[in-house]
Amino acid sequence: MSKDINDLGLAVEYENKTTGELEYISSTSNKSIQPLSLLRLSVFSPVGLIEKKSVGNRSMDASEEFRNLEIVNKEGYNKVTINGPKLDMDTDFRTWVAIISALTHTEMKEGKVTLPFTEFARLCEFNSRQVNKNLKERIAKSLRKITQTSIHVYKEDGEDIVSATTHLINFSKVDTAKNQVIIEYNPGLRDLYNIDLKRVLKLKVFPAIKRNEVAKAIYTFLEGLPNVPNKVQIVTFERIQERLNMRSEPRKQLMIVRKAMKLLEEVKYLTYTEGYKVVQGKKKIYFTITSRDPDLSENNEV
Repeated sequence: MSKDINDLGLAVEYENKTTGELEYISSTSNKSIQPLSLLRLSVFSPVGLIEKKSVGNRSMDASEEFRNLEIVNKEGYNKVTINGPKLDMDTDFRTWVAIISALTHTEMKEGKVTLPFTEFARLCEFNSRQVNKNLKERIAKSLRKITQTSIHVYKEDGEDIVSATTHLINFSKVDTAKNQVIIEYNPGLRDLYNIDLKRVLKLKVFPAIKRNEVAKAIYTFLEGLPNVPNKVQIVTFERIQERLNMRSEPRKQLMIVRKAMKLLEEVKYLTYTEGYKVVQGKKKIYFTITSRDPDLSENNEV
């Protein structure tokens, strides 16, 4: 498979063991190339119905994950935050996957890619029969939210401060009358993809778990972890809580996470057991994952 058409560093490079030549894995309808940090951070996370009706922003510390970004290293910034509307898994993550796919396969002119809205909706995994006014509004809102999401870097120098802000994408426009979507690429995205480890995120699990946003978020988080055959992984409930960034009380969150883990097991993505240990008088829940299969028991090639 070829590199992304615009050579933006959005593909995974590997050496063909048979020919010795460099080959590439890029985003397609069944997989998406994602920077590891965006899978591990709660940039995209479950959003409840009440939260979806609000317009509140959120901010998260990404200093550790983004410490190698050129914009951070070049100027010696020591604090990085991601700011903007809370992005959900149901529509916003699908839109983000579509943005990466569009930038990978659509020729860029003057820093922008232009494609039919119907094609962009297909990249979001919506079929043509679903394209109605409600879906048009959902995708337009999602593009707006992602465009508003910023990466803010900051440092102190004695009594002075230096602060800079960039965005995941520079500009987006939806014009359904013209059947058109325009996305302006942010050069900072190349930096994010080039310095960060990239993961081939297989998308087959998403339709299997339907609209369960918690299961989707747990899946993307787990796919950000190494998947070594026959090696057990232990993931604490606290770490999953941190990734999900939910606002309900802990007992309810545990119930929701248990339901999502059971669903992921039912669709044959993983096998696991649940356990706990007592630390300083408090019960700490953890999940022991014995296997993960993003192909859902099919032996497909990457």
